[in-house]
Amino acid sequence: MRACDCCRARKVRCDSQLPCKGCVASKLTCTYNHVPRKKGPKVGGKSASILNKLRLGLDQADPKTPEKLSWNVVSRPLMDRSLKHYFANYYPVTPVLDEAEVYSYLTREPTSETFALIMSIVAMAMGDMLDLEVTTPSSRTQNVLQIVKIVCDAVHGQDTTLLTSGDHRQLANQTVSINAIITQFNIYGTFCQLEMPSRAFHYLRRAISDAQTAGIDRESFYKDNPVTLEPFRTMFWCLYVSERGFALQHNYPTCLGQDLPLYPQSEGEVFVGLTQLVKSFSVFSPTFFKIWRENAASSPAGSPNTNSQHSQTVQRLLQYHHANQASPLIPCSPVQRSDILITDQWIRLLLWRLAPYGVQQPADIAKNLVAIADSVPIQTIQAHGAGMMLKIYDIGMTLATVFQSPAHAEQYGIPGHLHRILMLMSQLQTSQHLSVLLQAAQRLLPKLVPERVVKNEESSSDNTTNSGIMDYGARMNSGVGSGSESVSSNSPIDGMNLFSNRSAYTTATPNGNTTPQGLSAPSTLPHPHPGSYPPPVGTLHGPGTTTVGLMNEPYPRAPPPQSPHTSVPQNMVPEGPPSEFFPW
Repeated sequence: MRACDCCRARKVRCDSQLPCKGCVASKLTCTYNHVPRKKGPKVGGKSASILNKLRLGLDQADPKTPEKLSWNVVSRPLMDRSLKHYFANYYPVTPVLDEAEVYSYLTREPTSETFALIMSIVAMAMGDMLDLEVTTPSSRTQNVLQIVKIVCDAVHGQDTTLLTSGDHRQLANQTVSINAIITQFNIYGTFCQLEMPSRAFHYLRRAISDAQTAGIDRESFYKDNPVTLEPFRTMFWCLYVSERGFALQHNYPTCLGQDLPLYPQSEGEVFVGLTQLVKSFSVFSPTFFKIWRENAASSPAGSPNTNSQHSQTVQRLLQYHHANQASPLIPCSPVQRSDILITDQWIRLLLWRLAPYGVQQPADIAKNLVAIADSVPIQTIQAHGAGMMLKIYDIGMTLATVFQSPAHAEQYGIPGHLHRILMLMSQLQTSQHLSVLLQAAQRLLPKLVPERVVKNEESSSDNTTNSGIMDYGARMNSGVGSGSESVSSNSPIDGMNLFSNRSAYTTATPNGNTTPQGLSAPSTLPHPHPGSYPPPVGTLHGPGTTTVGLMNEPYPRAPPPQSPHTSVPQNMVPEGPPSEFFPW
């Protein structure tokens, strides 16, 4: 029986008549306006969430105090798989933790610090592993956020214990460990994978604050025991590279400088790769970031800044970047190599967007990106998650924004480059950025875009968008970097020659070095009097050097590019570090 509004408010028995006896006796207006809520759980919602947790082995009890800490909060198979994924994909980029030591933590009772570290690794790996048995992307996000909550509870539990213990000397003398810093850094990486930049920035700044509190940004920190403390130096440079890349992608400020020397004693391919990334990002000064944020706030995604007042200075930075650009043969791990090579092209694009000159630069950058993607295993690109996806997206959106007509784009081979970029993004973690790029590319590639994605821009439900994205990825050749040339006969690109040769052909230089073919070198800066360029492929620019794979262009261009393998004239390289020649 349903009670009337007045009886319900007075919490008295109602006979459900209109008017009811209670309202008649009390001389009240009897109404039934209140809509009763449905009882019970939402259909499929909570049960699906519980099912996912049971599949992944997530414990329902959150360990909020040290007494409740247990490795059993997640299943051992999931933990082992997450650790394996982390050291295979993230260690080459962040070579800080010792794998044997991390596994040894699992054989001992967990402390707040070791527990938080292991759980942060699990969260970061879960956000990146694409084949977990979850029903929807939202279920994956819920599971990952539950692990992040467990990490935060463990960290805050440790802080609360110190604050309430009454031992003020222990609180005052508390030091920051490398595990504490990288735990915050892993949570930052987790939110990057979930595409939550504001939360990611919060935890990145927490990691930086812990690092600065420990003093690892000062060389004096390493004097007493330089070998043992080298992981802290590595952690600092990982934070430096991450902060700068994140700031450029999401328009956040930076706070870390580059006063700390690089590796005076460490050797090995992981340190060679990280050193190259540091050099790539060191081209940007604090003033550059200030101007970048001002321009990025007023420019759509992928749009160049046509009103830049600092084009001459940016051009010098572009020269500096060209002179320090990494070689495709850099001796580092495959995961680092893909990161370094693609990041170099992305940085080159950012500099061009701040001081654009013509459209040849983005065309060359796109060509280089395609050549890099075809020369490395797709897994080495997937390992970098959302950060790498955004760099590729930036290049694709710039092409879709700069080239206004199919005829104009065809002159520079843009349809082929855009198609390959779309195919590459479809093989990365599913993201809303792919559907946005598909919409932007429709004008230049009407035959390549799935109709159900572009026919109704306003109907952007998750099921429709994801279905269209997966359909696009399935219809494209999925063998990036595999050397396969086959295209399905049902593909909408039949008869279109969109692919360059993907085999790892190389061209030998006179000194015996080899260079992957298809990777065009960067265009030089604007030249007031373009000559009859480019020179024939293979033309020497110096002893033992050659330019490989230059595009056949329909118009004269600037002087030949200075590739990473090309000797650079002294008058083209600014003297000193970037801070000395960035007069803003």
